[in-house]
Amino acid sequence: MDRYLAPEMLKVFKAHNAEYPPCELDYRPLLKIAEFLCAQMKLMRGPENHAYEILELWEPICINISQDKFYCQKSLNTIANHIQELFQKTAYGDKSKSTKLNVGKLKQAIAARYSTGPTGER
Repeated sequence: MDRYLAPEMLKVFKAHNAEYPPCELDYRPLLKIAEFLCAQMKLMRGPENHAYEILELWEPICINISQDKFYCQKSLNTIANHIQELFQKTAYGDKSKSTKLNVGKLKQAIAARYSTGPTGER
């Protein structure tokens, strides 16, 4: 499967990112991604020997990319350059997404901290 790893990775990516226009230039970044995933899983002897494991890990990353407003519009070359970030978001969740700011709670916290009234007056 060594000669077919990049095309298989592209199929998985395309299945979750249907609007992506693939080309043969995508194979090099896909192999870079495969090498990274191999290293993360501490697999020896290169990605060509671990195609099934790589594809299994690659699919949730592709799903995550398809749901990311920034990366869903990027090329596989850009994705390869940011694969560590995407891997971490897939493995541990996206901690950059914050909840909506509750203005009332914020005013209360400021008032309590600085001994001000609830309207901010001293």
